[in-house]
Amino acid sequence: MREAGFEDETIARNLGRCWVWRNVFVAETDAEAERVGVPAFAAMVESRAALRNRIYRETGMRIEVPAADLPSARGNVEHGFIHGSPARVAEAVAEIAALGIGGIIASFRLGPLAHEAAAASLTLFMHQVAPEFRAPTAP
Repeated sequence: MREAGFEDETIARNLGRCWVWRNVFVAETDAEAERVGVPAFAAMVESRAALRNRIYRETGMRIEVPAADLPSARGNVEHGFIHGSPARVAEAVAEIAALGIGGIIASFRLGPLAHEAAAASLTLFMHQVAPEFRAPTAP
């Protein structure tokens, strides 16, 4: 936008209207998040791709994905999946918040992940991560 001649105020206002979607898995430790969350995320991404391919085989119709120089972040563990201990997840959320965007749409249900594991992840997030990002209340 800057290269197109937009002023900083306009750029900041538009960034504030943008949100990112990330899948999230919080565990007691980074190692547990890797062990449990990463395979569930990968299985979910694979399942969605298989479904898209089956629809294409059966109907000949495919969802058009615009060509881009950058790979999609949604199906990528490095960019589309925030996972780790509460401290690591809070750090990742803070990095995204520092961009000046409006917010994060967080999905805690990862395909084949057991309900109990998803609920535990969400509980850890709400008790140990989310409080770090609450706006201060007026006195």
